[in-house]
Amino acid sequence: YDDSRLSSAAARFIDRSAASGARIAVSAITMAEVVYLVEKNRLVEGAYKDLKTALDDPGHVFKDASFTVEIAEAMHRVPRAEVPAMT
Repeated sequence: YDDSRLSSAAARFIDRSAASGARIAVSAITMAEVVYLVEKNRLVEGAYKDLKTALDDPGHVFKDASFTVEIAEAMHRVPRAEVPAMT
């Protein structure tokens, strides 16, 4: 994920997760959003393919995760001020 638009904080988070053996969950809804962002030229053309390739690799830091009703319910407990895009 060598993209200059990736913030240094995000790059550090990905690198630290990979180094510690942690995984970063990516849901199908995120993949759908990537499709739209590529179509709008907000992400580079290969972004979807690159992410899908990463998800298909069992050793990659990114892993496929279901977006469930329980996750949506848990979102109610996160203060919107903690989510920059929601303020």
